[in-house]
Amino acid sequence: MSFTVRIDSELCMGAQRCMFLAPEVFDLNDEGIAEVLDTSGLTQERAEKLAYECPNMAIEITRS
Repeated sequence: MSFTVRIDSELCMGAQRCMFLAPEVFDLNDEGIAEVLDTSGLTQERAEKLAYECPNMAIEITRS
């Protein structure tokens, strides 16, 4: 089963926790909001853990 990782820009406060935990996956854009760079090496389990670690719950995991 595949999945998609998305950042809810309305919820993201730019805490950078996602970048600290997975710099190969996340970065901040010019507005200080997280964005997804590359999920090719990311397992669904790790993605769900990263989503749990977000202080504003701005990381959304969708199964497809």
